[in-house]
Amino acid sequence: MHGLTGGGERTYQFGHRGEKLARVALSRELTAYVGARIAAFAEESPPTHLWLSRFVAQFGALPLSLGWFDTVGLKSDGEIIEWSTEDQYEGMRPVEDRYHWLSALVDGTRRYPELRAVLPNRPANAVDCRHLAHPLFAEGKVLCPECCGLGWVEAEGGRTSVEG
Repeated sequence: MHGLTGGGERTYQFGHRGEKLARVALSRELTAYVGARIAAFAEESPPTHLWLSRFVAQFGALPLSLGWFDTVGLKSDGEIIEWSTEDQYEGMRPVEDRYHWLSALVDGTRRYPELRAVLPNRPANAVDCRHLAHPLFAEGKVLCPECCGLGWVEAEGGRTSVEG
């Protein structure tokens, strides 16, 4: 794989077929934590998530965000992937869309608070996201497409500091 550095704590790597891979920098402790959560997923999961155990074992990724047709997960090397839970496509694939990977990380911190360390830090020029005034966004029922659930955006560009 060849590496390129992206914005903030995110890097892009290109796989053997040239696809862009989303990856976050994990400390040694977080690498071990994610690996342990993957290994113990079937034992630690609530009953409503046990059906994901076969995907976790198959793809070696911790589920962060469950969608209608796919799941976004984090591998212990920091790669962010997705897989179809409804046979929309086979195997796993990299997550490239900024909203998709960042909102999945934000969503994942609800179940795994230790992952907050990989979220971007709020910069000095950040302002509260304007969508927090809407009850669905304020309560976290829906993650905002501008701030991805972080609750802030940079004042000049209106986007979070981690671009993708």
